[in-house]
Amino acid sequence: MNKLKIIPILLSIQVLFFINLSYAQTHNYPNKIIRIVIPYPTGGSADGLMRPIAKRMSEILGQPVIIDNRVGANGIIGADAVAKSPPDGYTILMGAIGPNSVAALMQQLPYDPVKDFAPLAFLAAVSNVLVVNASSSIKSVPDLIQQAKAKPGQLTYGSTGNGSSNHLAAELLKLSSGLDITHVPYKGGAAMQTDLIGGHISILFDNLPAALSQIRSGVFRPIAVTSLKRQADIPDVPTMDELGFSKFETGAWYGLFLPAGTPKNIIDQINSVVNKSISEAALRDRFRSQGFDLNPMTADQFSEFVSTETLKWRKVIYSAGIKPQ
Repeated sequence: MNKLKIIPILLSIQVLFFINLSYAQTHNYPNKIIRIVIPYPTGGSADGLMRPIAKRMSEILGQPVIIDNRVGANGIIGADAVAKSPPDGYTILMGAIGPNSVAALMQQLPYDPVKDFAPLAFLAAVSNVLVVNASSSIKSVPDLIQQAKAKPGQLTYGSTGNGSSNHLAAELLKLSSGLDITHVPYKGGAAMQTDLIGGHISILFDNLPAALSQIRSGVFRPIAVTSLKRQADIPDVPTMDELGFSKFETGAWYGLFLPAGTPKNIIDQINSVVNKSISEAALRDRFRSQGFDLNPMTADQFSEFVSTETLKWRKVIYSAGIKPQ
């Protein structure tokens, strides 16, 4: 046979091979271990939320779903690792407001949070609670404002880094009340809480699930929550809105993201599994008792939610002049 005729035939065979391979990879999903990257420390709020959900996902999918804690830079290191992973559905990011919504408004990132990710599923939202050391002279938000104005720059607040929910909440308070309070960033929530207990920082807008045990044990004094309604776990604690800070609403949220380019049928399949998991009474009731608000969404609804959050915080970040630290 003429060699020139053979070449097109070989090319056709190669094309068919890769088409069939791609089809098998996407339509036999999953057929191996799925890895969920949590860009926060073991034992924190994000880790405590994701592990039981991952276990249930594994049961439904029939494949191991393992956790990989990639800690650093307020979630950016883990997010970058997933952004650069193959878009095959086997590497998933547990994202959050910082690395997937607002960090790009404050600093250069090694990835593009819009172009490099496919929003997959919303997991949960949590309110912040404004807490002080139980022995602090600050017993209410008016006390805090009075002391902050009397000693500009001397009071301090902790956060888990630029763009974290506790950072944004404190900056919103400063912006809305004209206070001068100094930011002290930490690498994780445990160190931040330890310094509040030790009196090394003045206040903390902690995530409610993370703070509840310290509140219940009497170590932290809660003086306000940042949801628009009071929280069932601490019903006697007023909202910031009640205290005169109109529509003051902040908190953390968690969701899952895949690398951009992941096939839609895989996105839809995992989204369905995640929504089934967090809708089941056992997980739903467990997490709500810990301060998490689980809310199933389609992938498109979650994508719209992320865009809305970014626009919401753009004004606060630019008005406050927040810079990388």
